[in-house]
Amino acid sequence: MFVEELEKIRESESLADSLIKQAKQDGKKALENARCKAEQIIEDAKKSSSLRKEALIAEGESIAGSQYEETLACCRQQCREMAEKAALCEKPAIELIIERIESGVHC
Repeated sequence: MFVEELEKIRESESLADSLIKQAKQDGKKALENARCKAEQIIEDAKKSSSLRKEALIAEGESIAGSQYEETLACCRQQCREMAEKAALCEKPAIELIIERIESGVHC
């Protein structure tokens, strides 16, 4: 009877050792799988952020280009208006200068 009990204890210890080894292997596999998944998540996040960054840069460049064109058009219009106003004042200014020269009055 003692021998049978001792044999059962040995079998239980052997089974426990096997379970411990299996648990360690399973733990290592789970850890490796978690690392792989984490690396994939990081890689996906990097790709996503890179694509988002590129999209935002393109959007910013588009907005800046539109604003630049609008500002340039506005400045051109202002220049035309100033040139037109100057052209209207040119003839009277020339006549005034000629009149002063002819009358001998210095400016």
